[in-house]
Amino acid sequence: NESSFHIDNNIGGNNVANFLSITVKQYGDLKMGQWRQHGYKDWGLINNYIENGVMVVNETPHVQLGTGYKQIDILNNTSWRVSESVFVRLNNQFSTTTNIPRYDNLQEYKDGNLKWSEWSYGPQTRFMSSLDINTYTSNRFFNSHNITAAYQFIEEDRITRKYQSEEYNNTYIDVDVLSFNWDFTLDKLVYGLELTHNNVLSTATEGTQTRYPSGGSNLSSAALYSSYKKEVNRFFVWNAGLRYSRVIGDMVFRETDPVFVTDEIEFNNGALTGNVNLIYKPGNDWKFDWVASSGFRNPNIDDYGKVFVKKGNMVVPNPDLTPEYAYNGEMSITKKWNETKFTTNGYYTYLKDAIVKQDLGYSQIHEYEEVNVQTLMNSPEAYIYGWSFGTKSKLNSWLFNENSFTWQKGW
Repeated sequence: NESSFHIDNNIGGNNVANFLSITVKQYGDLKMGQWRQHGYKDWGLINNYIENGVMVVNETPHVQLGTGYKQIDILNNTSWRVSESVFVRLNNQFSTTTNIPRYDNLQEYKDGNLKWSEWSYGPQTRFMSSLDINTYTSNRFFNSHNITAAYQFIEEDRITRKYQSEEYNNTYIDVDVLSFNWDFTLDKLVYGLELTHNNVLSTATEGTQTRYPSGGSNLSSAALYSSYKKEVNRFFVWNAGLRYSRVIGDMVFRETDPVFVTDEIEFNNGALTGNVNLIYKPGNDWKFDWVASSGFRNPNIDDYGKVFVKKGNMVVPNPDLTPEYAYNGEMSITKKWNETKFTTNGYYTYLKDAIVKQDLGYSQIHEYEEVNVQTLMNSPEAYIYGWSFGTKSKLNSWLFNENSFTWQKGW
């Protein structure tokens, strides 16, 4: 069940307007349906929970006791028409919660008892402020351009305490994100640049491994991009795009960390990617679509530096991780017949240096438990291909029928 309170106000004049919204929500405990025709009588039932530090029997096992939490969201949007050709918008958002229980972990057992007395996400707090400036003036370089500058702060904590233990193993994460985008349009041409910077501060209670590098992490990116669309005639349309990306990062680890692999990870990677798309429409009933594209993903702070433990496995940092690349080809055919549309699609993707999780072949003791040690590694290559078929029919003015079939294989 849920209860909520909402209030908003919208006020404006000829050139300035402001919108304010406040929402408060109280989420109650989750309830599992009791109609169990699927045959799994115990599926989703919560037989035990923690009360006053002791495991007790749940008299209403379809109720997930302790899952409720509160949330508040505040939004303020101010718009200002500076002139006929300049429009400015300032957007501010704030949200926070009480502790949010991680209920799948709270239902993990060890030696016949629940493993955790407490496992919750601490207050999930987020603040964002963005400034958006649209300018509609023309010259030989652009018809219009848009600038967006933004700042975000994200706080995410994990509060954990094992069953009948007084020791907390908490991790605290604060993330600052800066971004800047400048987009231009010139007839059928769109181009622009993007800059981002992420700073991650990760701390923990004494003796607990931080989730991310304890000495701090920074990741910055810069990109130039463009796309162009051309209608050759009433039958053919093509478009193409290019993007060059550069990603730079630095992460520092302290030797006093319970899990220590390396003292620092640095990287500086870049790639040029693109796509080409051709559409052929011989008539209103047929459409043929071909796409060829390439992709590039640089490992982020989560990939490079996170120490993550779950269900007996611990993932540790890998300073030798490198970017992965994708090369894709795709074709689709669409046919419309009366009130029914048929679509089929085939695709093939080749992944170079694909990032995958692998066992390191040994185990170690972490927080008084033996865990299997894993890390993210680059696999030389991987392949994914597949095919899909779907239909959509209009049965009457208010009723539609959709069906789909998908087959996929990868290795």
